[in-house]
Amino acid sequence: MPLNPPDREDMFVDYNEADAQAAMPPVAMPEWLREAVAKRAEERAQRDQQIVGNAGGGGNQGGGGFDPQPLPPQAVPPKKAPEKKRFQQTFRPFDLSSVYVKKPRVIYLLRGVPGGGKTTLAQILDFAYRKWGLSLQHYEADQFLINPETGNYELTPERLAEAHEACQKSVEDAMKLYGAVIAVSNPFITRAHLEPYLRMAKKYDYTPFEIICRGTFDNVHDVPADQVRRMKQRFEVSS
Repeated sequence: MPLNPPDREDMFVDYNEADAQAAMPPVAMPEWLREAVAKRAEERAQRDQQIVGNAGGGGNQGGGGFDPQPLPPQAVPPKKAPEKKRFQQTFRPFDLSSVYVKKPRVIYLLRGVPGGGKTTLAQILDFAYRKWGLSLQHYEADQFLINPETGNYELTPERLAEAHEACQKSVEDAMKLYGAVIAVSNPFITRAHLEPYLRMAKKYDYTPFEIICRGTFDNVHDVPADQVRRMKQRFEVSS
């Protein structure tokens, strides 16, 4: 059965603080705690006397003003050195617009054995000029060694001579008709191979830039290694 709740008057008990303290057993204070409490009380009394003296005598302020003691300096955290940003290298085509404006008639003669990177450099130059809204005409004899009917690369002594003649004629037509920037990427093993293009540059007021490519890429036309080695041995460099 549920218990009946007590009367409301039974729920309240008179509380007498004196009786409660009398009922509590005395607690002995440790010696170290007694000394700490006494020292703290002494420091507080000295501080109160100093404040009262400053308020009455004026201290350093004069005129009875309150002169609080300066607060001890707070430790200032050292400044963190600025974090160095990591350098992020990004490819940006070099600005050729100033070169084009000053001397638009420029011809790049890219030399080197097969696999040296001539065609790759010509493509980079073409991309850079297009980036700045300019145009570049790229020619090489290999373009004329592709059979238009089969699409195969056919290298024979007869076709090689015809390809170089066709390349020279295309370059001269570009100089006469367009006056555009030109890049020619041929091996140019000897200085004599450069002469036709140098004569055309002089005739049509072009500035030639001779660039030797010494890369070690795989040649796209599978020229035999012994033939590439002989070409390196015969390669002539300008004095």
